[in-house]
Amino acid sequence: MCDREQEGSDGREQACLLCRRSEADPDTCGDKQEKYGLYAHIFCLYFATLLFRQAKKCVGLLGFLLPDIQLAVRRAAWKHCCVCGQSGATILCCKEGCNRWFHLPCAKEGGCVTQYIAPYRSFCPGHRPVQMVQVTPEPGTECPICMEPVEDRMTFNTIVCPTCKRAWFHRDCLQGQAMRAGLLYFSCPLCRDSEEFLVEMFRMGIRTPIRLVSFCGAHKAGGCKCRAVPGPAPAVQALPHPGSLDLRFSGDLEKHWRKSRVTLLPPCG
Repeated sequence: MCDREQEGSDGREQACLLCRRSEADPDTCGDKQEKYGLYAHIFCLYFATLLFRQAKKCVGLLGFLLPDIQLAVRRAAWKHCCVCGQSGATILCCKEGCNRWFHLPCAKEGGCVTQYIAPYRSFCPGHRPVQMVQVTPEPGTECPICMEPVEDRMTFNTIVCPTCKRAWFHRDCLQGQAMRAGLLYFSCPLCRDSEEFLVEMFRMGIRTPIRLVSFCGAHKAGGCKCRAVPGPAPAVQALPHPGSLDLRFSGDLEKHWRKSRVTLLPPCG
């Protein structure tokens, strides 16, 4: 029986076992999968504390054994989310000694950072990574994606390009651009740097899917301000599920990026 997206037998949308949401932002949680009547978002599985994926990815649900998932759910019944206050939180801040738990759908709302790259680390608002660039935006600085003003300082929702230090973005705008551009074409729209920019965006919790550039209908019609830049239509070769792409920060990630510019990756969320 394969993993698949599916509604319940009564036609209603089923809730994810781990975050308890029937609807959640797919940019944050990924698609919802089902097996043996159990439903879970892809990234709720990957970020759940003490829930480990098996070497054989075909077993269980996306490689996670069903008894392990159920154990994580029972454990979470005693953990309260530091954002919404409800029980069922499955994600623990990875800072040693921190005891803050949260649900993945609550992460962005509460200022938590989740790094969408192996080893899938999560940080509470008090221990999340911050940018080390010592700059502040000029008065009236606009996000180059939406052309709306940004905050007057660096915050969780305001991020600067680490290379040119001139491009300031809203977090939501960056996330949307990353989803459209994909791993190979996500870069700073001002300086066009992609190597240092991509590493920093991974570190700051911007999810960048492994797929070729895509465009929304409004962009094709000329009415979208997303400013995604198309690239050539390359030949594509097969690649495993994104969760199996074990990339590390700094050098290893940049080496993979350079290689992937030649051996391009297939569309995958």
